[in-house]
Amino acid sequence: MGMNVAEYARHRGVSHVAVLKAIKSGRIKKEADGKINPTKADKEWEENTDPSRQRARPVSTVSPAPKSEPLGTAVPAVPKAVQPAADPVIKSVKMMPTYAENKAAHEFYKAQAARLAFEKMRKNLVDRKTVDDEIFAENRRVRDRLQNIPGRVAPIVAAITDTRQIEQVLSKEIYEALMELS
Repeated sequence: MGMNVAEYARHRGVSHVAVLKAIKSGRIKKEADGKINPTKADKEWEENTDPSRQRARPVSTVSPAPKSEPLGTAVPAVPKAVQPAADPVIKSVKMMPTYAENKAAHEFYKAQAARLAFEKMRKNLVDRKTVDDEIFAENRRVRDRLQNIPGRVAPIVAAITDTRQIEQVLSKEIYEALMELS
């Protein structure tokens, strides 16, 4: 069932050098006996090879690979050590994303980084540390202003016996403190 490098190259419609490069780069793997399983290797070749770097080859030599799921819809990978060999559900789990999926994810994040750099250049984005520092300073001013109210109002309130007047003095001080901060 296994093929040597030359046989597999004829099967794929590529040179034996292309097959050797695929083995060396890890895009396809040899079996324990040193032979290449054509079914397994065809699947690995399709999943791990950049389609833009493929040359046209005769259609009849290889059956088309199954369509892969769009990025983000694949079932999460399960480590081989966790997989029971006889479970057909786990056998259908995709172990690694294809080259095209990895390339699409890379391009997506590269575009996001470029967009963020552009927004920062246009001054639409502000450094988070600057904002955090300003919020902290503003909150400290509010706290300090409100904590100063009792010291200012205590002598005034001590002389007043009517609770309504005490409430009015406190409300006025709080209102003035908040207006000063706004």
